[in-house]
Amino acid sequence: MSRTFVCITCLKDKWKFEMLMRSMYGMLEPCDVVIVYNEGAKKYKEWLDWFLPLKDSLLKNFKVRYFKAGDFIDLKDFDFIETSGWHSQQALKLLVHEQINTEEYVIIDSKNFFMKKCSLFDIKRSEPHGNWTLKGVTAYTEYMCKYLDIVYPGHHLKLRANVTPYIMQTKVVRRLVRKWKNSTQFYNWFIETAKIPGHSAAEFILYELWELKMQRRVIDQRIGSNTYSNYATIWHHSLTGQPSTSQLGGWIKEQRNNGIQVAGLHSGIHKHINLADVKQILKMLEIEYILPQTADSPF
Repeated sequence: MSRTFVCITCLKDKWKFEMLMRSMYGMLEPCDVVIVYNEGAKKYKEWLDWFLPLKDSLLKNFKVRYFKAGDFIDLKDFDFIETSGWHSQQALKLLVHEQINTEEYVIIDSKNFFMKKCSLFDIKRSEPHGNWTLKGVTAYTEYMCKYLDIVYPGHHLKLRANVTPYIMQTKVVRRLVRKWKNSTQFYNWFIETAKIPGHSAAEFILYELWELKMQRRVIDQRIGSNTYSNYATIWHHSLTGQPSTSQLGGWIKEQRNNGIQVAGLHSGIHKHINLADVKQILKMLEIEYILPQTADSPF
C-alpha cells in the first residue's frame, strides 16, 4: 500500500502550516507530498514567496509538489472570492485525487502537527460509530444518503470521525467525482449543496458514504483503547470547564502515549488561549522546536 501526504492551505494559515512543516521535518518519514493553495490568484505570489524557502529547508527530504485551486477547477465559471474558503477546501480535498499517484492519500490540515516520529502508514483510520455528528452535519448526511440512493438509518449509520487526519482511497474518490461531467461541475455542485439552509457540509462523510455504496470501506485493525479517533486536536468544546494549559497538554500527551501521532489547534480556540499556552503545551510534548519563526501567531 502506498500513500501521499496532502494539505490544503492558504495565506492566513501560514503560522500553523509552518508548525506543521517543522513537525514533518523532525518527525515524519520522507514521503510524497502534495500541497494545494486554496485562495484567489492575487495572493498566490505572496504565499509562494513565503512557502518556497521553507519548503527547501524543511521539506528537502520529501518529494513535494504544489498546486493552486485553479489547477483543479475552472475559475472562470464562478466568482472564487465569494465562495466559502472552508467549502472550497473541502471540495479540493476530493479533487486533489487527480494529482495523486499512490493508492491512498492522507489529508492533514494546517491546524495539525506531528508529535512523535512516525510514517504515514502508522496513521490509522478511526473506527466508524454512531455518535459522530452535529445537527447540521446530520441534515447534510441525510441529504447525501438520499442523493446517493442509500437508506438513511439515523445514528445506526456507522461513520468515522469527520476530521483530519483522514485517509482516502484514490480510486474510490476518482469514481465519486466521475459522477459529474468534470471537476468544475463537481465543485459547483458541492458548493451549492453546502449552501442549503441547515446544512453543514462534510466532505469526508460524502466520501465515506460513497465508500459504503461501492462496498469499498476499509476498517483498520487498531491496538489500544482509543479507536474512535486518530487525532489529539484541541477544539472549542475541549475548553468546557476551563481546563488549565497543563491539563490540555497532559491530554494530548496521553493521546500520544495511546498511539496517536497527530495533534492540532483548531481556529475556534484562538481567542481562548495565547502563545504562551501553546509554547507550554509544546514544551510538555518536548517538541518546542516546531514553533514557527517566520509568521505572526494567531493566538
